[in-house]
Amino acid sequence: MGRRVVFGFFAFASFVLTGAFLGGFLLRMFFVVLAFSVAVRGAYVLARRRRVRLWSGWIFVIATVVAVMILVGGRHRRLERSANAAVREGLVADRSELTPHIRCVALYLVAWERQPASERTWPTKAAERAFANDVCRRAALEHALFGDGYVEPKVAARLEWELSP
Repeated sequence: MGRRVVFGFFAFASFVLTGAFLGGFLLRMFFVVLAFSVAVRGAYVLARRRRVRLWSGWIFVIATVVAVMILVGGRHRRLERSANAAVREGLVADRSELTPHIRCVALYLVAWERQPASERTWPTKAAERAFANDVCRRAALEHALFGDGYVEPKVAARLEWELSP
């Protein structure tokens, strides 16, 4: 009985950590994590060469660990991307000076550079920087600016619409 509760908890945790309840891509992510977990469990069963069941509650424990690793890795990638952008754009000289606001502005400037010139809202980088500064400042006031410099998507869309000409 106790093992079923523990494995049930891990099944629920892996489902929630992958965001599968939101459907779409995240539901597919849950199945990818689960398939990877079954493969790991299969390798364990083959290595043990004992008569151990392949389908076990341990699959959900493995899936939860993989889901946590994906979440931590994703956050690290976002932090690195925004830090590199801020240094490359010359907003900071050293990574120790980074703040969420500076990371946010840097990400907006990188997005501006990637856009084709014909689709840019602001003609110059200085104008885009002023716009990004306003968006990021307002996002911080509304507690929608994350530590990695990303703005909550719905708030970003609303602020960009409000502040655009």
